[in-house]
Amino acid sequence: MCPIAYPEPGTAGGRHSWADMLRWGALPSALDSKTSKDDLRAYVGLYLQEEVRAEGVARSVPNSGRFLETAAAMNGEIPDYTKLGDDAQLPPRTVRDCF
Repeated sequence: MCPIAYPEPGTAGGRHSWADMLRWGALPSALDSKTSKDDLRAYVGLYLQEEVRAEGVARSVPNSGRFLETAAAMNGEIPDYTKLGDDAQLPPRTVRDCF
């Protein structure tokens, strides 16, 4: 399945601009809110606290948050576990396990 194509946000069902989608993502609750930043922050916090912990993927929620921020900044690049670990203040093995 392909990502969203350029015309989709402006089609009959699309009511959000590309600028809004790039800024806030495509999460409807954040896009439709008057407090998008707060809602998005709460969603990410909830995800880190419940989903990651419940799946047992991460041993430490704060470490996971640092990892996700660092990994997102390197999106599209071949991961260098040592560099990512340095940036996220995590051992390279932990970074590799997170991937």
